Amino acid sequence: MDEEDYLLTPENYGNTSTDIYKKDESSHSKTDDSEPVKSKIAECVTSNNETIVNELSKSYNKSKSECISEFKEAEPNRFILDYKPCRDVECFKCLNKISEGTYGTVYRALEIKTGKIVALKHIKYHDVQWKEGFPLTYLREISILLQLNHPNILSVKEIVTNKKQDQFYMVMEYVEHELKTLLEENRPNFTLSERKCLLKQLLDGINYLHQNWVMHRDLKTTNILYNNSGLVKICDFGMARKFGVPIRKYTHNVVTHWYRAPELFLGEPYYTEKTDVWSIGCIFAELILSRPLFMGTNDADTLDKIFRLCGSPNEENWPGFSKLPGIVSNKFQIHKYNPSFENVFKVGIMGGMVHGSTCMTELGLDLLKKMLNIDPNQRISAKDALNHPYITQEKPRTQAIELMPTVPDTNSTSRTKRRQEKQDNQELESQSRFRGRVDPVKFLSMMKEKKISQR
Repeated sequence: MDEEDYLLTPENYGNTSTDIYKKDESSHSKTDDSEPVKSKIAECVTSNNETIVNELSKSYNKSKSECISEFKEAEPNRFILDYKPCRDVECFKCLNKISEGTYGTVYRALEIKTGKIVALKHIKYHDVQWKEGFPLTYLREISILLQLNHPNILSVKEIVTNKKQDQFYMVMEYVEHELKTLLEENRPNFTLSERKCLLKQLLDGINYLHQNWVMHRDLKTTNILYNNSGLVKICDFGMARKFGVPIRKYTHNVVTHWYRAPELFLGEPYYTEKTDVWSIGCIFAELILSRPLFMGTNDADTLDKIFRLCGSPNEENWPGFSKLPGIVSNKFQIHKYNPSFENVFKVGIMGGMVHGSTCMTELGLDLLKKMLNIDPNQRISAKDALNHPYITQEKPRTQAIELMPTVPDTNSTSRTKRRQEKQDNQELESQSRFRGRVDPVKFLSMMKEKKISQR
């Protein structure tokens, strides 16, 4: 069974030697960071979630008290006896849908009792998954988030459920903006010092994750939030994993391909947290360009764009490159390119930031090159990136968080709907340009009918 689909079932429950992060026991030795299934459940119980205990108890045909006793014995230092049942989701009033993805739908909601605005993530799972046991993917995400406490990491408040207790929701702090939206709409037009502040906060959050042995594995601008207090928040830990020494074997089919490190494309199974640093490098470039750096149409095209910018790999600049699965199998055709950073980013002195400018200082370009080093072993760490002169010394200095700009709430409406309207308007403008004047009402009505027929 693939690691991503591993489920907590009666068959694997109680097997204290099971490593839930490893899908091939024989391929790698067990590490000190490996934890048994019961240990991970115990961490989840600390979320004060009686519903999960009840469901696990029912699945394993054991009483709730027996489960609690075993959990306490497995992890006495992490288990909390004083837990409360999940609240009903009706304690919250849904205001609008923010976004919808493969693994969940996020809503902006009002907590009726306190009047506070929160984000409510409805956890999606298939009926077949629930029949086989509570999906471990969600337990793992909740478990990791409950262990984290950092101003640049989105916090989870609690888990709530419906009256039937067959639907679950994560209650999270509400953040007004998604970084991708702000960059697309160019509001606000961040100055260089403000963009440095965004980068520094992102590095702070990722450095904290790596110090706590967590890889995010899905960093992109849609998973970076920004609030009106100037704080950056890293969210969506559905792909996050614990890591340790020695390095474990992981699936390489992670990270959206525009932000995916080259070692993942080439099938490296024993990758490290440096894959997160590559993704941050892509986001750093996007902060300067106001567009994604590697907009490939598929994996092969994206990898080719990476090598066009960073230079083609060989045994000299990436030892061991020729032995990677993607090279041995000839999955990708590797062309010979020289690095071309200076052709994409104009090197100069930049006191401010003009929208669309690709100007980059020498120190900024040096940091970017180190973050986008194709050899993961030579790639800079998040900790060292925080101490790079571009962040710590070069003027203009990093903007103070309390002086960061505020923007009208962009999550108070659906991101999907907003982007679709923008796409329709662009198509309307294109039709008008090439075919003469177009009636906008008729055009939008036609587009609506087209979408209905496609569904």
